[in-house]
Amino acid sequence: MSEPRATSVFARLHGDAAGILAVKIGGTGLAFGAQLVLARALGADGLGAYALAMALLNALLVFSRMGFDISSLRIAPLLLDDDDRRGLAGFLRVSRRVPALAAVLLSGAAAAGVVLVMEPGFVRASILVATVGLLPWTMVLVDQGRLRALGRRVAAFVPGEVVRPGVLLAGASAGAALGWIGGSSGAPRAVALHLLALIVAALLALRLMRATVPTPVRSADPDLRTSDWIRTSLGLGLVTGLTALLAQVDTLLLGSLADPGDVGLFALARRVAALLGFGLLAVNSAVAPDFSRLYRAGRSRELAALTRRAALLATAATLPPVLAFALFGRWILGWFGPEFPAAYPMLLVFAGGQLVNAACGPVALLATLTGHARTTALVLAGALATLAAGVLWATPRFGVLGTAVVSAGVMAGWNLVMVVVVRAILRKGPEDGGGHG
Repeated sequence: MSEPRATSVFARLHGDAAGILAVKIGGTGLAFGAQLVLARALGADGLGAYALAMALLNALLVFSRMGFDISSLRIAPLLLDDDDRRGLAGFLRVSRRVPALAAVLLSGAAAAGVVLVMEPGFVRASILVATVGLLPWTMVLVDQGRLRALGRRVAAFVPGEVVRPGVLLAGASAGAALGWIGGSSGAPRAVALHLLALIVAALLALRLMRATVPTPVRSADPDLRTSDWIRTSLGLGLVTGLTALLAQVDTLLLGSLADPGDVGLFALARRVAALLGFGLLAVNSAVAPDFSRLYRAGRSRELAALTRRAALLATAATLPPVLAFALFGRWILGWFGPEFPAAYPMLLVFAGGQLVNAACGPVALLATLTGHARTTALVLAGALATLAAGVLWATPRFGVLGTAVVSAGVMAGWNLVMVVVVRAILRKGPEDGGGHG
């Protein structure tokens, strides 16, 4: 297959980014609505238990995905370029079975650990229900990466970003109206509604995959390079895993340092501010499959231009809602319930971190997909250690606002470090012709 020309790459950036952005905006609205309904129904204590359960689930996802959601973006496009049908058939089989097995084993181990360590109550019940969702959530994310690699860059996000929050919003609305998820005791049932949404999303993702894989690939005799692909995926997955842990470890640590009500305020501010990341996520999703191709071809100048344009687009999409949160954030938080406007200072702090994140662009993703996962992992590991130490130091002294300042500061810091790393990578260029693993 021919390599993408510069004009086609930039055109696809704008076209795919616009489509993905539309999906992200729709999904963000649904997620915001679901969060609003849950917060009003559960209150700060119940939302804190729900947030802890979701944080643990997302932390387990770091390990269950085995890196195949990100390695698909590197391996599958190169196999397609080489017209390696047997290799692609083998990779698609391995990239589904290995994470599924990992998810089953991890969910069982996590549930056993929770029963042994935690006292009975609505927090433990919420976490136990969340462990059941590990398998469908893993499959949604892995299939999302595989669909993006196979060219379904917009449709890939529909199951996880639209269907999942849509089903959750519908279920939460019905549950709140019937009084089924009212108060802190309703937190486990709220997590069960999320589990239902994950199952529906996973079934849709599976259907999309079956419709997307080309017939010659489906009929090919799979070439299974299982050990090579697992090794490559674990290396690439280390980066995404550390990134995911950076987004969860503050909430998890806060669960042992603060009461559920404070955790609920913190989690709501963090979650609402995280909605600002849809611009960068949309741009990342559009450009990711091109990073490996351009870098392997030695087109560093074009890759640098693509990265700069991606950062500009992400910033342009992030700045207006940041300003809106600054002006109307306290009023917006009031929609969730009378206790939640107290989270406004934390919302401003997290929004500032998201703006720096967008302005830096897809730096960690670029470094990872161009063969520099180890360097990226070292930066993220340093950030994770700094975050954990900072939370443990700041929370007892300054409360949850101190936790938010540390969290947002670490986010901005590691992104700025990665900007320097990426500039060095692009100046140096590829050392070899790349590869599939």
